[in-house]
Amino acid sequence: MNQIKVEFYGIVRQQAGVSHAVVEFHSQVTSLREVLGKLTAQFPKLDGQCIHNGLLLAGFSANLAGEHFVIDPNIQVPCGSSLLLMSSDAGG
Repeated sequence: MNQIKVEFYGIVRQQAGVSHAVVEFHSQVTSLREVLGKLTAQFPKLDGQCIHNGLLLAGFSANLAGEHFVIDPNIQVPCGSSLLLMSSDAGG
């Protein structure tokens, strides 16, 4: 299995109840939509609060590998990378 580590900040962390999760995939690359879909299955409180139908709701963002922010649900996320999910109020 291939894994993506997802770290939660702000409201996302409150809703998930944990600081991070590991999502597993059979392929080497997956889409942001697929990652978000698996997260809502694993953490149902995220559905409708932070994520809906594999999309981040307004006021939430994702950062891929600490390098750039992504919002396109079709962007490819390589397994082995890390993804940060946060609410816009999580920063300082």
